[in-house]
Amino acid sequence: FSFQKIFFIRVGFIHNQRIGHFAGNLEVYLTRKKYLEEKKEKRKSLDIFYSPETKFFNYYHRKTCNTELEKLWKKKLIVLPRTLVRPVCLLVRFLKLTYLHCGSEFEDRDSLNLFDIYEPSLKFSEEQILYGEKEKELLGIPKGKKFICLIVRDELFLETIYKNPDKNELSKHKFRNTNLQNYISACEFLTTKGYYVLRMGVHAKDKIKTDNKMIIDYAYLQKNKRTEFMDIYLGANCEFCISSMLGFDAIPYIFRKPILFINGLPIAWYWTFSKKFFILPRNLFSIKLNRNLKLKEILNNDIGYVYNSKIFNDNNIIPHESTKEEILEAVKEMLYHLKNNFNNILDGKSNEEKYWKIFSRLVNKRKNDTDNPIYLHGIIKSKISNSFLKNNPDYLK
Repeated sequence: FSFQKIFFIRVGFIHNQRIGHFAGNLEVYLTRKKYLEEKKEKRKSLDIFYSPETKFFNYYHRKTCNTELEKLWKKKLIVLPRTLVRPVCLLVRFLKLTYLHCGSEFEDRDSLNLFDIYEPSLKFSEEQILYGEKEKELLGIPKGKKFICLIVRDELFLETIYKNPDKNELSKHKFRNTNLQNYISACEFLTTKGYYVLRMGVHAKDKIKTDNKMIIDYAYLQKNKRTEFMDIYLGANCEFCISSMLGFDAIPYIFRKPILFINGLPIAWYWTFSKKFFILPRNLFSIKLNRNLKLKEILNNDIGYVYNSKIFNDNNIIPHESTKEEILEAVKEMLYHLKNNFNNILDGKSNEEKYWKIFSRLVNKRKNDTDNPIYLHGIIKSKISNSFLKNNPDYLK
């Protein structure tokens, strides 16, 4: 008889310094736990969490990134002080107890495609909803009007939250930064369709340049108007989110909102788990070949996994930003899919099927890599921009 066959105790820590992991990791954990207990495993588990110290990798000093999100999670989790739990964790690892597990095996990727099956773990109280709706109107969004959340990455966020910035760490992510002004045409178009647009962010380098009153630069509002609660509430209640693949999009992600991903890299790490995800690919230009790389070239040569600006530079590859015209067309496609509940495919069906056939064949080769046992993808459900594939006919050759 084995105790672990009927009961299992796990201890883990919470990545609470960055909003992406703080939201995504825990929602994936809770959803998988529910799935395993209902469908796969008969045994129950007692899971205990603690938060890491504010000192992170010797240069990152910060408390919980969002205290309102922390309050919501604490209603769902057992969270105990680090000073109490950490010694237990170390003891478990030392003694190698089989019915105890200490670690953080979950990540933010819904590779089991569970988010389309299970409801969000977090819910707002009636009081919070009333407060959130009132604050939303004070931001300039009339009652009953739909709104979009826009989040565009720049370098200021990391420069601000690091008290002693590591230059290598900051330059590593440089390829992920994009020009906010390239999104304005798409935002203006959305307002003609009756949508308000909220540019999200905590630390943002540039203001969005527009006189359109339906486009609200939430990131630049006074502190009493931009609050941690509204950061979460807006992301959870937007019609959809436009994101350049960074932390904030984890909020609409865990609340099952549609997301349009623009300028995202690396390609092999695209979020493919839900039919509500729509992706505008990003061209990678080879200086040596004097042309954009094809999808097969990107994935066969591991460029599709690159997460460091230096590696792009060393390989003489320039990640091109999506143009304002490409972004506008992608937004139009997103509205089409939204109207049709993401069930229809535009006239480029053969192109989209070809894209995912190449993608799944080459990316899934890495799925069981023993050095990096992360399951990047489950069933691929996301959609790819038809206009991009049409305008880049060599991309799929």
